[in-house]
Amino acid sequence: MQKTPVAKPSNSCPPENWIWKEGLTLKGHSGWLMAGVRTVAISPTQPILASAGDDNIIKIWNLNTGQEVITLSGHSASVRAITFSGDGLKLFSGSDDKTIKMWDLVTGQEIFTLSGHSQSVTTIAISPDGKSLASGSDDKTIKIWDLEAYQELGLKTAGEICTLLGHSDYVQSVAFSPDNLTIASGSCDTSIKIWDLTTSKEILTLSGHTGYIRSVTFSPDGLSLASGSDDQTIKIWDVNTNKLPLTLSGHSSKVYTISFSPDGLAIASGSDDQTIKVWDLKKGKLLQSFTGHLGGISSIAFSPNGLILASTSWDKTVKIWHCKKVKLKLSKQFLSFISICSFILIFGLIISNHGFIKFIYLIFDTIKLYLLALLGMIISIGALILCLFVIIKLISSLIQSGKSTGENSNYNKSSNPFIRSSNKHISSDQVYVHPHRRKDGTYVKGHWRKKPK
Repeated sequence: MQKTPVAKPSNSCPPENWIWKEGLTLKGHSGWLMAGVRTVAISPTQPILASAGDDNIIKIWNLNTGQEVITLSGHSASVRAITFSGDGLKLFSGSDDKTIKMWDLVTGQEIFTLSGHSQSVTTIAISPDGKSLASGSDDKTIKIWDLEAYQELGLKTAGEICTLLGHSDYVQSVAFSPDNLTIASGSCDTSIKIWDLTTSKEILTLSGHTGYIRSVTFSPDGLSLASGSDDQTIKIWDVNTNKLPLTLSGHSSKVYTISFSPDGLAIASGSDDQTIKVWDLKKGKLLQSFTGHLGGISSIAFSPNGLILASTSWDKTVKIWHCKKVKLKLSKQFLSFISICSFILIFGLIISNHGFIKFIYLIFDTIKLYLLALLGMIISIGALILCLFVIIKLISSLIQSGKSTGENSNYNKSSNPFIRSSNKHISSDQVYVHPHRRKDGTYVKGHWRKKPK
């Protein structure tokens, strides 16, 4: 099925020149020794996030302050997956108790419970139009639930639309395409399957991973599908050609979770190696790897603007990470220091035993890299010219400063009789009489007087 790109948001964290910094750490989940926080989700409309785990409860937190807002209790086993509704007012949860629950976040009450899976519900996803809910289970099936009929007809619960059969092992992750036409599923059978939601039929199977598929997600424009696996890699698939254009390697253990940035330029991955990595998808390179959790990373989620990343771990905590721009400023003093050091280095080469040109030639002649030698000469000569220019400018400014000082001294009131104490020039109808002695021997000081008519 040919995909057309879906408009993607423009307000996100640019991949380059930005860095992720650890913010708040949210503590409140409990449980047995090996229990952890399994899943996290950030509201698309409100400054809140939800987390859930092996203590069977869901906690709602204020994203800005880190304060706990409400606790949702009702599941009788570990909560494996959560997702917000499109308006951010409701929350869906899937659990090891084989059920899916819908919660009203305004009242904190459970709205309904969906039953149908015969084993743990490991993953859930809501369609972009909010009309359908998908769930994956350890019973190797994916179920599609009708939210539209529930909303429009005022039913007490949502009905099951269909069950998708095809995986031969546990279903670990499901994701809707942005155009609502297909759904992807990842399984412990190491395969990814794409399903047509109109016909409820499998379209294709993507093979390439050698370990369990833990997470699948579509890019915001719908043209790419990403998958994370126990084989320690993230693979990016072209949805239209079904080819594998990119494999990201760098984790040293299982990749449990992945998430596209809202603009689709980057992807974040969380692993059992306790690291979160952010990758530049255009260049296919690692941008940043950061740590902070004391256990494996079980889930990550971007905020709608892409400037916040939330993560959960087996260490029973939730961490909030902030994307901040790196500001690089070079002071004038630092640039002057570099110029002086460059001049000293080049001057030392010039006065060396063999001279500058011979020095460069002897280094590179042995490895026959004449072009590189020529390039080094050009760069060095250019640096020398730049340093000489800086020195000439400094000398020129010093000379100019001396001239200015000399000129300014001519305007000293005590030494210049042509400037009055009021610092105003004499008018043209006055004349200065120099100091002299009269005929009777008396001394007359210099003074101004009116010109004789």
